[in-house]
This record gives sequence, C-alpha cells and structure tokens, in this order.
Amino acid sequence: LHVDTEVAVPGGFMPLADIKLGDTVYDLHAIPTKVKQVTGVMLDRPCFRLNFQSGSEVIADADHQWLVLDINHNECRILTTLQLADSGVTKGSRPLFAVPICKGTRSLMYLVAVEPCPSVPVKCIEVDSPTHTYLVTRHYIPTHNSTFAAGAPSPVFLPIKGEEGIDDLSVARVPT
Repeated sequence: LHVDTEVAVPGGFMPLADIKLGDTVYDLHAIPTKVKQVTGVMLDRPCFRLNFQSGSEVIADADHQWLVLDINHNECRILTTLQLADSGVTKGSRPLFAVPICKGTRSLMYLVAVEPCPSVPVKCIEVDSPTHTYLVTRHYIPTHNSTFAAGAPSPVFLPIKGEEGIDDLSVARVPT
C-alpha cells in the first residue's frame, strides 16, 4: 500500500510509513493484533487506485492482496490488485466485488473502480491475526496482509449464508 495510507491503530490512525514491527493495528473484526513483519519502502512498483462506493481511495501495488466478496459467486476470495483490475470490477454499473466492513456491522462496501496510476512508494506488513487482515482508511476498509513465509497456508474466507444472504465470514486455513 502507499506509505501515506492511514492504518487503524489504538487511539486513531497512523500512516503506513510509520508502522513498525510489534506495533498494534486492528484486524477485520476490530480486534487488536500485532505487526509481525514489515518490508522497507519499495519504489517503482506498478500501482493502481482502488475506489470504493464510500468515496475512499486506496493506492496499492499490483501484488497487494484484498479480501473481497465476489458478488457473482457469493463467495469471499483473496485477490491481488492486478487481478481486481483485470476483472473489470463492474459489469455496466453493477459492482462485481465488495469488501466486508467491520465496526460491529454486517455491511459491505462496493469496489467501483481499479485504475492504473503513477507509481508511489509502497510498504507491506504482515499481522498476527487469524484473518490475516488489517483496517485502512477512516472507512475501516479491510485489506489482506502480505505473506512473507514461503509455503505459508493461505486463509480462505467462507461465507455463511442466512435468510438475508451473507451474515458472517468464517475463516478456514487450508494449505496452498
């Protein structure tokens, strides 16, 4: 993510540039979790601007991972920014992907555009949360952390359907 991206931390928000190993951030469920790995600042990476229905924008490099609800298939998936950009994210005016919003709600925020933008300095973190997520922007958008360990299992987020559609997200760990 762009180093200027605001990350939700106890007491407010902190630019990603200032996040260090051992800092506490919030995961998808607004549970405090520790940062267990941090990259240095990376330059000259292909970047994209992700626009959400709330008006929030996030700039991420092509390899950054996102937890999204694939609306057509009614399932949660982890996709890279480039995979989202290549998908078209909308069909006509209908969004194809959304991110789950925490803060005690069961709401979704739709992704409305992913467009290439000039490269910016980016940084990655890995958090010690079962969901492998942390929250960014003042709209609390969950984003998936980097996986630094080769061969580490990837989390799979499974929708639990109720009468009104997706009621909750549960996590199952499966080997890659």
